[in-house]
Amino acid sequence: MCSTTLDTGDSWRAHVGALASYAAVVLVLTPLVGGTLLNAVLERVERREGPTPLWAAALGAGQARDAYDFAFQRVHGDGAWVIVELSGHTSEAPRLIGGRYGRGSAVGQTPSAHDIYLEQLCLVEDADGLRSLVGLIEPPRGLYVPAAQIARIEILPAPDDTIRA
Repeated sequence: MCSTTLDTGDSWRAHVGALASYAAVVLVLTPLVGGTLLNAVLERVERREGPTPLWAAALGAGQARDAYDFAFQRVHGDGAWVIVELSGHTSEAPRLIGGRYGRGSAVGQTPSAHDIYLEQLCLVEDADGLRSLVGLIEPPRGLYVPAAQIARIEILPAPDDTIRA
């Protein structure tokens, strides 16, 4: 015959280490690692051209994107030269900022505000509506532009990473 005694409720203290380890792995570590990996996979899928695959869309890829996000995702890896036209820009009172958007830069993505941080500033020349970057500002410096001040951003084609001096 089997004899069973009821636990008085104090024996859990002998298992605190095991319970804490279980909680750390199941409640913290697994969601953290899984979420980080899922985010990396979905970010890579979103950068591809074409429509988002059905499996990725089901996991949330591409749901909150707009043209701004798409444009900057395409140049994220290689970087780009950009010209930012600030609100209130006129030919009499030019408000243009040029610079390099690269690995040291940042841009707000949907649903956040579309602000931008440029890692390297450049001088902008505006001749008859044709804008171009004419030289790097020395010493090198970056600039944050809040979304409320941005009227337009031009992403310039740059077959090589040179700016005429």
